[in-house]
Amino acid sequence: MAGAFTHFIICDVAKKRRSAIGVELWQLLNKHSQFLFLGAASPDLPYLSFKTGKINWADKMHYEKTNGIVINGYLDLKKVWANKTPAEEIKLVWLLGYASHLVADATIHPIVQAIVGPYEENKDEHRICEMTQDSLIFNEYKNNDISYGEFSSILKLCDESKYFEGLMDFWKNLVVRTYDDAEEEPRPSLWFETYTTAIDLAEGGSDIVALFRHIGIGEGFSYKTKEEILSQYPEYHSNYYQKVKLPNKGTGSFKQDGFERAANNVLNAWNSLYAGLSSEVSIANTLKNWNLDTGVDMDSPSKEITYWL
Repeated sequence: MAGAFTHFIICDVAKKRRSAIGVELWQLLNKHSQFLFLGAASPDLPYLSFKTGKINWADKMHYEKTNGIVINGYLDLKKVWANKTPAEEIKLVWLLGYASHLVADATIHPIVQAIVGPYEENKDEHRICEMTQDSLIFNEYKNNDISYGEFSSILKLCDESKYFEGLMDFWKNLVVRTYDDAEEEPRPSLWFETYTTAIDLAEGGSDIVALFRHIGIGEGFSYKTKEEILSQYPEYHSNYYQKVKLPNKGTGSFKQDGFERAANNVLNAWNSLYAGLSSEVSIANTLKNWNLDTGVDMDSPSKEITYWL
């Protein structure tokens, strides 16, 4: 997947591009931006809670019917959008954040795979690659090294909202409907609590590695500052950021060919989904049933990598 902070920055950058999304959507995203960021993190939230039950819900959201939650939620909201309330606005913004996670993974993860090979055979290098990209993208767009506090404080604003529990119930209902064969109750409120608690405890070093995915992998890794990468790990900067292998067999920079490509794909998806609230739009044409580790459309006969055709 795209690194956790990369998801965060993609939404932060995209929501500011008023000319690309129009005034109405721009106002909506920025009015409820904390829920946009929560949505962007949501497919990963259950990874820290997977030991609390038999089902790894985050794996389901990354590998099975990955567009199902957004499709079901979007169709629900479309029915009431003409008479929307603030609660519905927040649910839509959260869904758009969730959709951004899917699009970003489907765009960026094929690059990571082109650089280091398939995830299952190269787990540690995947982690190093993603964390390097996280660090450098965060520095590029925030002009600072990764800050856990900023991410944590934004997510906590969601918990303080009177609409938060309603959103968690909405998510739970969508999970149940999407994965109707699962014999376990999903617990979004627990996922949120566990995730935000872990962020608060992460003060740097290897603790943060367990925060996002694949618990127990790469326990010796930590986020490096930009200066550390440039001075101590120049090969990381070169191979994972400056001159990266691309799925189309070419080479490029992660900033332009990964991050900016993903941001543009997210903007296109947002525009399509927002327009579809008042017109006929097939959501499945916008958000495919991607394997989020590979970007492959699992429903396409030829297993196409949608964003790298």
